[in-house]
Amino acid sequence: MKKILFITNRNIIETCGELRLIKNRANALYEFYNISTDFVVCRKETNSSIIEAINKNFSITPFFFSYYKPWTILTSWIKTQKYILEALSSKQYSCVIFSGFIPTRVISVTVNTFPFLYYIYDHHGTIRELIEFNNKSFLEKILRRVAYYLISGNIGRSVRKVDGFFVVSKALKKNLVFEYNITDKQFFLVPCANSNQKIVINEQIEYREFYRHKYNIKNDEVLFVYSGGVSPWQCLDISIELFRKIKQINGWENSKFLILSGSTEKVRNIIGKEKGFILDSFLPTEIDKVLCSGDIAFLLRENFVTNNVAYPNKFLEYVRSGMYIIATEYIYDVAEKIKQNNFGYILENNINKLMSAISKRPAYGQDFEKREKLLHEEGFEIKLQPFVMELMKHEKNIPYS
Repeated sequence: MKKILFITNRNIIETCGELRLIKNRANALYEFYNISTDFVVCRKETNSSIIEAINKNFSITPFFFSYYKPWTILTSWIKTQKYILEALSSKQYSCVIFSGFIPTRVISVTVNTFPFLYYIYDHHGTIRELIEFNNKSFLEKILRRVAYYLISGNIGRSVRKVDGFFVVSKALKKNLVFEYNITDKQFFLVPCANSNQKIVINEQIEYREFYRHKYNIKNDEVLFVYSGGVSPWQCLDISIELFRKIKQINGWENSKFLILSGSTEKVRNIIGKEKGFILDSFLPTEIDKVLCSGDIAFLLRENFVTNNVAYPNKFLEYVRSGMYIIATEYIYDVAEKIKQNNFGYILENNINKLMSAISKRPAYGQDFEKREKLLHEEGFEIKLQPFVMELMKHEKNIPYS
């Protein structure tokens, strides 16, 4: 099996959500199917010292530009295009994955030069975030709307040139088919899965006890958890307000709220010194352990297309942790999984129903077998299999395979 060349403008350099999906998926392709991936990234330069490695067996070739030097955007993409053609000429690759915003010309030249390769467009969500969460200044609002139409047009032209798509949810597939009138392409549903599908009960209980002790959580106290950033679509403010309402209810006054976020200063500005809140930050490799300390997780979103088609990384992390999940109905695929498996409560505008549901939640560890089953079903080994099978069939038609 030959390698994959992955071309992107996404942030695969620093620790973040989109890196999580790309990294875990590439590692799974290597671990389960012995398919290596080399990465080419063209994006704005970074000053961050927090650089996260993807895999020692993969290469990352970056081309950076600066928005303060607009001409470097063009020159960086020209260099990227040249490198792509040189790399593919080495005959090491059978598949090319485009992810994020890739200029149509780059895609066209690549596909026209090497028409026999297998091309995939990797979609993590919708670009409607640019206009749905546009609370910027007047000038920035205009620029974001212009960017939305330019990128949307670019995607519309590009989707005609690829063989198929990676999508994270059924809702996203439906959205893409509607938005771009796609009728004759393959779709591979690969959610933002957890690379660790096993639940070792003794280990999780050990982590639970350790971190509850660290945060001084008593056995009879309920610990609510939010893990993530402070982007508007993540609805941290709504989670905080809901926790405050719960805390006012008789018998729930001693509840605590653990917020795990890399944006510690921004979160601190929101919660101030209010009692009941705990703020912490960890490396991605530690998060699974820390989440075991919680009882109830917040996964709230508002009704926007951005949220409707999403499949947040945190969902399966929460499932694995054993926490009961409070979610809204607006993350379509996630809400469906929660209801099917009774892993939580889909929020309505009724605090009494919510309190009744969380009061009757299963004891910690009681439903681990069912949780592990979902982790396996949604895991990369299973979900990537249809893509690998198609790639193997396609490789037979490559002249130098």
